[in-house]
Amino acid sequence: VMCLCSALLIAQVLLQFGSYAREFRSLCITIAALDHWAWLSFFCWMSILAYDISSTMSRDTLTDSHLHARQFRRYLVLAWGIPTVVVSICVVIAVNLPEWLSYTDGVVCWISSGMTSQLLTVAVPLIITLVLNAAFFIRTLMAIRRAVKVAEHAQDASHTQSMLKVYVRLASLMGFTWVLGLLQNVLPYAAMRYAFITCNALQGVSIMMAFVCKQR
Repeated sequence: VMCLCSALLIAQVLLQFGSYAREFRSLCITIAALDHWAWLSFFCWMSILAYDISSTMSRDTLTDSHLHARQFRRYLVLAWGIPTVVVSICVVIAVNLPEWLSYTDGVVCWISSGMTSQLLTVAVPLIITLVLNAAFFIRTLMAIRRAVKVAEHAQDASHTQSMLKVYVRLASLMGFTWVLGLLQNVLPYAAMRYAFITCNALQGVSIMMAFVCKQR
């Protein structure tokens, strides 16, 4: 969760600073590339968190601490490594083929080579993330249903449900609001854009509600 929050924080901060760096081309490109990397990392961490929750809920026994540490190291490699490879390739393309991909157009510090470039470098990874998260969310719900069914006593069932609420809330935060971001390109209505901006601006609040604002 801390890694997810870190990626989101970096992405949001760079997004804000990008508007002040557009007059400095090299700095603007650097910020845009780093922001691209941060958002891709955020997408990766969302999927990893959704996978980890679904795996935890589907597992009958607790994971050994050493095994959990090794698994977390794999998560680190995937979540930080995949975006690094993707952005490195994009930077090489931007340097050698700016007509295909550019990280600035002099106005914004972001991918600025047209809809096709943004589709391939942002929308496609986002769609993959949402599909994976939907599958993990369904797996989590199925595990919750099984856990409730196998509870022997009403008290145990109530306790199980209270413990699983946080997982349900968290699964519901696994980036599904980004669907609005995809839809706003198909349905370019002001209401759709405002809904997307509002929902994603409150992602940090949603994470706080899931992990901080609870009884224990």
